[in-house]
This record gives sequence, C-alpha cells and structure tokens, in this order.
Amino acid sequence: MLLWSPAWGEDLYRAIPIVRRLVADRALVGGFVWGSTHAIDTVKDYVEYSVDLYEHPEKLHEQARQMRDGALQHIRRLLEAGADIIDVASDYAFNAGPFLPPARFAELVTPYLAPIIAAIRDGGAVAVLTIGPASWPERNRSHFSRDDVMNFVPRNDERQKEKRNEHWTLNIEH
Repeated sequence: MLLWSPAWGEDLYRAIPIVRRLVADRALVGGFVWGSTHAIDTVKDYVEYSVDLYEHPEKLHEQARQMRDGALQHIRRLLEAGADIIDVASDYAFNAGPFLPPARFAELVTPYLAPIIAAIRDGGAVAVLTIGPASWPERNRSHFSRDDVMNFVPRNDERQKEKRNEHWTLNIEH
C-alpha cells in the first residue's frame, strides 16, 4: 500500500497516474483527504466550538456541509487520477476518549462522513479511517460495515491493541 502525499492539488492529481504506472499492481496507490468532517484537527478555537455546539449548531452543520463538499471534490479528483486507496485522515478521539459525545458525533460527523466513505467505495477505491475502535462511538459503528472501510489501529495504544481483533478491525477485501 502506498498512500501518496508529497504534493497537493494539481501536482498530486498528476503524480498518482505516474506512480500507478511505476508500481503496477504491486501496491495500492492513493492519497489523503484532510479536513473532511468536524474533528480534532479541524477545530481552530475550542471555546468557540464548544459554544457553537450548543448555541449555534446550524453554524456547525454549515461548516460540516462545506467540509464534506470540499472532500467530495477532492475524492472525485483522486479517483479520476487513478487512486485505489484513500485515507480520510481525521482524528476523532483524544487519548482519554472521544472528541464529541456520541449523540453529537451522530449529528455532526456521521451524516457528513457517510457520503464521503460512499463516494470512495462507489468509485472503486478502498476507504481508510485511521482511528481505533475505542475512539469510535459505539452507536456510529453500525453506519459503516466491514465492506465500507479499513480501520488502522494505532500500535502505540495498549487499550486499542487489546481490541485489535474485535469485529471493527476491518479488512481491505472488496
């Protein structure tokens, strides 16, 4: 597997077919999608975000729509370039637990993440979420099946190592 991120934008879209030809079928070639949903890495001001979470959720939904739409455009370009694996790189949990309470995650992340994963899969690529099972709110697991995503569990988290073999550690078979 080769996730390609030496360039961004047009350079990345031009690089994927070149790398694809060089590695032939010996590796999956793809790229990353950053900033696709509300996550630790997309929040710039946690005080403002916390206030908006309860007082202005419509603002967060608009931001989520914009992030989703930008991610979908990028995914379309990656797929057109020949990507066969796409990592939706978002951090949804701190070491101590989830970024959002499960109900808020279900409201502000899952409905915007679902079409992103679907676009990758429908485009014939493997979708990757780099999260551990312990960080994914239980009620949201049912939205994505083993056939939807491959999940990488960080090797340095002992709590997640224990769960490595549970049903949520996913394979890459199509």
